[in-house]
Amino acid sequence: MSVDTYLKGKITSRYRHETQGQVKILLSPSLATWAQAVHITTKNWIVRRRLKVLVEHRHTGACGH
Repeated sequence: MSVDTYLKGKITSRYRHETQGQVKILLSPSLATWAQAVHITTKNWIVRRRLKVLVEHRHTGACGH
């Protein structure tokens, strides 16, 4: 999983756009295809912020499970 906060010049029209509070989340088409659920939590600490993402896998014939 990767996180990219610099979007200048990037084409995001194929991404799924979600908003949680003041946070805008862009999910890639491939993640939206094979994920059954995506859970995102944030914690604000005194010095830094923490973002935690949990992805539940959708089992299909292509995944081999």
